[in-house]
This record gives sequence, structure tokens and C-alpha cells, in this order.
Amino acid sequence: MLAFLGLFAWLKALKYLTLLDTFRLLIKTLEKAVYAICVFALLLAVIIFGFAVAFYVGFFNSEGVREFRTLESSVFTLFFMIARGVSITDLFSSTHWLPEAVFYAYIIIIYFILLAMFMAIILD
Repeated sequence: MLAFLGLFAWLKALKYLTLLDTFRLLIKTLEKAVYAICVFALLLAVIIFGFAVAFYVGFFNSEGVREFRTLESSVFTLFFMIARGVSITDLFSSTHWLPEAVFYAYIIIIYFILLAMFMAIILD
């Protein structure tokens, strides 16, 4: 509950920051793109969940890869992989090619395709 109140306080502060020209441009840009950003966030959530299921199915029995033992930890690991990085040395210790292929597919889709899509939404 306190987190929502803090979020609403920041949104209220954005209203007063529109008095400055720089922030007015930012707020107008976000207002125009709010629907597209919401659709993008939903698409990102679906893609992360899909890859979390793929990593969970591939590694839930693996002793070396603890990050993907549960579906919840798989989702959080993939989300944190976008933001700050995660230790992935255990993924590449396998002799099978599938973990590397799924990891590289995730990185390519998230960083190259979705990041370009987000920039196109904002710049449009």
C-alpha cells in the first residue's frame, strides 16, 4: 500500500514539474505514448514469461543451475538479467547446445528487437 502511495506522490510531483520547459516536453511525450508503452510492457511480460518457462523446463532438474529451479525464480532471474546481469557460467558448463541457444535467443530478442521497439515508440 505504501508503494502505491509513493508512486502517486511521484506522479503528482510530475504535474508540478511541467512548469519547467524541459519536463513539459517529457510529460507530453509520455502522455502521447502511454497506450503504446502499456502494450509494450504487456508484450515484454509475455516474452519474459515465455522464456522463463523455457528455462524452467530446461533446468529445473539441474543441480548446477539454481536460478531456474522454480518458475518464479526463473522469471526474476530473466528480469534481473536485463537490468543488472546474473551469473550465467553454469548455463555454459553443459555439453548440450540448447542452453546456449535459448540464452542467446533471449538476449537477441530483449536487447536488440524489444529495445529498438521501445525506442521507436518513444520517438514516434
